[in-house]
Amino acid sequence: MVFRKVFKLDKQIIELTLPSNFIGKLVEIIAFTIPEIECKSQKQGLFKKLTVVHVDNSGYKFNRDELYEN
Repeated sequence: MVFRKVFKLDKQIIELTLPSNFIGKLVEIIAFTIPEIECKSQKQGLFKKLTVVHVDNSGYKFNRDELYEN
């Protein structure tokens, strides 16, 4: 299981609440800085990346021989 939280620090000490299913497990905490641009675009584009595409393939019949024709 992966838990990720991105936030901008306003002080040196932070408190992190982890999911309850982490209790009793080994947990590794890694902290590193990321470019501010990546942080902003991640928040703004979070739901834009989820796209539903509807394709009508009701009349399509797969032809294996056609696959290898050049």
